[in-house]
Amino acid sequence: MNKTGNKVNLPWVEKYRPSTLDDLVSHEDIIKTISKFIKEDQVPHLLFYGPPGTGKTSTILACAKQLYKPSQFTSMVLELNASDDRGIGIVRGQILTFASTRTIFKSGFKLIILDEADAMTLDAQNALRRSGMDVIESDGDEEVIEKQLKIVILGGKYTGKTSIIRRFCYNEFVKSYVSTIGADFYLKRMSLPSDKKALLRITDVGGDELCGTMLDKYLFKANVIFLVYDITNKNSFEEINSWIREIQKYIKCPPIVAIIGNKSDLEHQRSVSNQIVSKLMKELNVLSYLISAKSGENVSLFFLDVVARYLGIHLTRIDKENQIEVVKARLVKEEVPKRINEKNVNRNTSICSIQ
Repeated sequence: MNKTGNKVNLPWVEKYRPSTLDDLVSHEDIIKTISKFIKEDQVPHLLFYGPPGTGKTSTILACAKQLYKPSQFTSMVLELNASDDRGIGIVRGQILTFASTRTIFKSGFKLIILDEADAMTLDAQNALRRSGMDVIESDGDEEVIEKQLKIVILGGKYTGKTSIIRRFCYNEFVKSYVSTIGADFYLKRMSLPSDKKALLRITDVGGDELCGTMLDKYLFKANVIFLVYDITNKNSFEEINSWIREIQKYIKCPPIVAIIGNKSDLEHQRSVSNQIVSKLMKELNVLSYLISAKSGENVSLFFLDVVARYLGIHLTRIDKENQIEVVKARLVKEEVPKRINEKNVNRNTSICSIQ
């Protein structure tokens, strides 16, 4: 019914279109992955591919309805049919205007839905790609340009790639381990010197993808690549050469590449010497960092340093010192064990426990 009381004859596909992800049938793995993105507020760019009638549009509209309230929908979601609105003028005008306009009473990202995106002209696709490099944030009369970087993190199993990302994004360390299958995606906004900002799109690639078929997709248009090894596991370091060979297959001119030695908190168990790390660093002409996802040592600092290098921003000593993680320690009183043939004397000592 419309406002005048007359019946509105909607097409069947619109009348019964799912309102939430739970209403969708089949595609359980896809729905589970998207639900995880929404729950963690880490929704990346999504590309749905398949024949007509398989639920591509229904899926993204269900996502939109789950992300925004009905009153926010029109201001936060832009839906275009690229087969109709496919020229470069749409990208330069309608899309860029929508993306760069701040919405009152609602923070967070906006959603642009391009149905039948493969019908866009080549000029429009290139314009859309260039528009996506920078995000313009309006703050009163000022505009702040937020640079976007794609960071891909590679390495063998058990090297702590996911722990590094979670330490950087959420400042947390989880002892339980769940192996990454395929890849996970994260977003992190970073403030840089001179009031500059960067939006980091981080791809956490599972260790099994060294022999997988999707690595070239994960590396596509990467700005920075991190190769992670475990300083207590020499095999994980030797595996870096295999990752390098795979990268060179798909990227002719590699972006910034950095070798990351994780678990510096286990220095006493080190099996990868500094000498062989320095040798590989010079051979490949890459950066090298030593960090600990567990303690947080140098995690924020190395991300800042690499991003600043990519954007050509000079970091002062103070800028770097502000990123140094403070190591917390607590004093614990412990009784000295009693010895044979010694008088029962209560002795206490103070020891320092590093956490």
